[in-house]
Amino acid sequence: MPTTLPDGLSFIVQRRDSLGHVECDGYQGLPTSQSALVLVVSAPTAAAEASAKEVVAALDAWILSLSSGARRVTVPCGCRPSGTVKCDAHSLPNYRKVLVVVGDSAIPIPHEPLFDWWVTAGPSYAVVPMLPLGASPTRLLPKEIAHLNVAAWSRSPAEHLDDVLALSGLAPEDRRVFISYRRTEALEIAEQLFEVLEKNRFDVFVDRFRIAPGYDFQERLTDELAHKSMILVLESPTILQSRWIEYELAFAQELELGRLAIHLPGGTKVPWLDDENRVVVAPGELSPPLSGAGATVTAERRLDTIALDRVVACLVAEHTLALLRRRVVLLDALRVLLTIRGVTNQRLDQRGHLHVVSKAPKGLREYVVWATPRPPEIDDFRIAHGVCAPGPDPTGALVTPAVFRETRRRERYEWLAARSHVELRDAGRIGEVADRIAAGIDL
Repeated sequence: MPTTLPDGLSFIVQRRDSLGHVECDGYQGLPTSQSALVLVVSAPTAAAEASAKEVVAALDAWILSLSSGARRVTVPCGCRPSGTVKCDAHSLPNYRKVLVVVGDSAIPIPHEPLFDWWVTAGPSYAVVPMLPLGASPTRLLPKEIAHLNVAAWSRSPAEHLDDVLALSGLAPEDRRVFISYRRTEALEIAEQLFEVLEKNRFDVFVDRFRIAPGYDFQERLTDELAHKSMILVLESPTILQSRWIEYELAFAQELELGRLAIHLPGGTKVPWLDDENRVVVAPGELSPPLSGAGATVTAERRLDTIALDRVVACLVAEHTLALLRRRVVLLDALRVLLTIRGVTNQRLDQRGHLHVVSKAPKGLREYVVWATPRPPEIDDFRIAHGVCAPGPDPTGALVTPAVFRETRRRERYEWLAARSHVELRDAGRIGEVADRIAAGIDL
């Protein structure tokens, strides 16, 4: 079905006010393979409408921070008054559509046909009800969406920005973090973070819980680091004196993982971590608290509630940005290497996949490259199969931060790649990928 949406328009944010007027912004130049429409509506109260504006402002600021190429653009339809349902994005199956319904703690959100329509429109549609913490969903939500889990905020609805982004496909639905620490100095804090982050829907690696007997320790560490989006470093006094931690930090830096440090009392700073990626914990923020000059963290101490909340908030905010930055770095590096080799016929499609045409021994050859900032998921293979099967053209490649070192994992992924008609390539050897594309030969 023809639409008025231009190529490269990958995100649309709409807000409908209490009078039914719709404000609409589009965004281009985002480092994402998923397109989405987010519509924010609110209960007919000043408090709910102000909260809805906070959600839109947080979305706008976050999207524009993704890359230097991200920009706000005018949507060509001009956002017709009926645009909440008539937006052309609804006719595009590759767009996810997310309805955010914002309420307050006093006035019930009235029923309207839009809610029923959105809930039943299909698998590409999702609804996120938002209410202040302590508000009663049973009393405040209309029956069409009362069965949905509520995003409850304590200070601002923007606290749940990551949930909206995940449903939109702009952020991963799963959060993954690797905790690097010294058992002799920060064991209790590592275990505390494991428990709390698991409750906040993180997939957390802590060596004490996640490496079974009989597995190669270094291979598993390497694979777990490649599998994660971020490394969380507990900066205790002797953090830099462990060869295993030295290995973890070096590999995380090589993979350009997102990073966040918790600087504990008496701790040593990791040199390549900037202060903007560091949460400093004061002696009084430990439990039991420390006191006195030169106080140093010990293995039995934990973070108090305030420090713990601060760490979790920083980690959630940084996680998605870190993942998208890795994808941008991979794609940009490959494009630069191809250009240096004289391959200039390159384009990014609407889903962020790189299409390249180069001269081959027998004419022209097309390649499609997916850059996955973590080892590829089933959906990556499914999409690749849809583009590359039944072969031989175009030639597909999934460039991933590290092809698994552990034999059992690597065999499973290679099996999936072969059946998807795509090659798995390590991002650390991206120069070889560029060489083979420039020569027009198999990857």
